[in-house]
Amino acid sequence: MYSAFISGALALLGFYVCLLYFQSRSRIYLYYLLFLLFNLLGIVVNLGNYHWNETLEYYISHSASRKLEVFTLLAFSFYGVFAIQLLDLKKQQPVLSHCIMYFASATALYAVLYGLFYPLIQEQAFVYFVSSRVLILSLSLVAIFWIMRSVRSAFKGFFIIGTCFYFIGAALSNLESILPNLTFPLLHKLSPSAYYELGILLEMICFSLALTKRIRIRNNNKRKEMYVLHEKAVYERDLAYSQMLASRVQVNPHFIFNCLNSIEYLIHIHDNAKATKYLNAFSRFVRLVLDTGQKPLISMADELDIVRLYLLLEANRFNEQFSYDIEIAPDVDLRGIELPPLFLQPIVEDSIWRGLLSSPETDKKLRIGIERRDDKVVVEIEDNGSRKNNRPLGKSERFHQTFGRTLFQERVDLHNKTHPLKIHYEPDKKNRRNEPTRKTCTRVIIDT
Repeated sequence: MYSAFISGALALLGFYVCLLYFQSRSRIYLYYLLFLLFNLLGIVVNLGNYHWNETLEYYISHSASRKLEVFTLLAFSFYGVFAIQLLDLKKQQPVLSHCIMYFASATALYAVLYGLFYPLIQEQAFVYFVSSRVLILSLSLVAIFWIMRSVRSAFKGFFIIGTCFYFIGAALSNLESILPNLTFPLLHKLSPSAYYELGILLEMICFSLALTKRIRIRNNNKRKEMYVLHEKAVYERDLAYSQMLASRVQVNPHFIFNCLNSIEYLIHIHDNAKATKYLNAFSRFVRLVLDTGQKPLISMADELDIVRLYLLLEANRFNEQFSYDIEIAPDVDLRGIELPPLFLQPIVEDSIWRGLLSSPETDKKLRIGIERRDDKVVVEIEDNGSRKNNRPLGKSERFHQTFGRTLFQERVDLHNKTHPLKIHYEPDKKNRRNEPTRKTCTRVIIDT
């Protein structure tokens, strides 16, 4: 009755531990599974072969004890390896860990040799049995005291109590079998195998509680790690977003200052019509910037409205020294494409200042082309300014060249850190149509 119940409990627990192993691939579950498996095999072998009125010496000489001894010793060897994993002895007590590992390996080797050469030692099997139990018990007691004094672990209490149950059950089983005539009535309430199996059952409960606590601690640690990673991601996202906003604020005052100077100049020369046109365009530009400035993303349609106004303001400010054209392919849905506000303005500014205004070319042209290529939208900002023979740049122009290009690349990097749809930047590429001109084409490639 006891054997059948404990066998069922071992099989059920073994199935659960097997699932844990295949889920986590952690060796601790494999070692404990093998420990349970060999104990279960030992109990199954023992069923029906060992009787209440038989002495241990008689049973040891029985052929069934050959398998039982092998399974018991193999179970004990995996028990030792399991203890190393459970208590993390490799980090805390490497010397003890090596000793237990050597002892477990030697026990497993002895079990295999015992099974192979049993016919040769069958007559002395009882002597081998007693000698091995004395050695195992002695060294195990040394290891347990070492663990109690030197190891710190949340599972140490479960391990010590479970080990005590395991060895007490084994000791009572052996004691009743070796000394059947011992005058101690309580000792004979159960059969020797029942004591051993009861010890295994109580040990199994303790170790199961230890594994349950281990799983709970690991899950709590994972939740804490996920929370820390989430908080870090939120912090980096907010920091990147703040840096984006700060970058836009850096661009806007500089451009606004230039626009206000131009309006003031037109008023001073009494060019009221042009001043009114310029002021209306400027006010619309400022309103669009204010409307979109606090949004993380805006549509390409809104961005192009800002760029058109910017180009109008710059063309008027520099007395139509350059012309511009915006070409949009019919299969491009501008409302379905999102990007950060004022994203294209720095590169358009760089093309004007670095390519057109400082170039000796007479017919200066700027082209913005938008087309779809597979699952991406490509924005080309192309100018025919000659950079090779440019005149020396002034202080303000050098500022535009360095600041605009650096700012744009930083914003690309910041956007890609915080959004799944990436933006790729290819500055100063030659015209893809291989026209015999000095055109320079900068591309912005947006994932859709």
